Amino acid sequence: MSTDLAGVVIGMCALVGIQDFLLVQLPITLLAGSAGVWLIYVQHQFEDTFWARQGAWSFHGGALQGATHYDLPGVPRWFTANIGIHHVHHLASRIPSYRLREALEDHAELRDIGRLTLPAHPCGRHRIGPVPGAPLAGRSVTPAAGGRSCPGTRSCRCTGPS
Repeated sequence: MSTDLAGVVIGMCALVGIQDFLLVQLPITLLAGSAGVWLIYVQHQFEDTFWARQGAWSFHGGALQGATHYDLPGVPRWFTANIGIHHVHHLASRIPSYRLREALEDHAELRDIGRLTLPAHPCGRHRIGPVPGAPLAGRSVTPAAGGRSCPGTRSCRCTGPS
């Protein structure tokens, strides 16, 4: 496969020139690579990530509570091939990406485990974070230390001044 890719790159450079090829390909590659690194980071490094020593570690606990359910809206979910349903991917990696949503819908108990969403609050200061009330590592989610509600809402988890 790598020789096929090399052939395509060489062919495109011969067709349009190396400078034009790189002017198009480098930004696309950097953007896609950055998005991929960010997705992997968000899905494995979050508040209340499951950590356990070897004797207390279990496959199911690590799979379900060591990765998130990053609940993305339709278009970003499609572009990322449902990888936001990461805890199910860790639990059963043989489920193809196009069946992860179906697996989540068939098993309601998996829906809220480690669920994260994109910020959608009008205050605009939310960071990506857990959905209030969703179980993470066996603990309920509480606002960050020093957290303060926005005017008129109780569920806002803003940490800065209003």
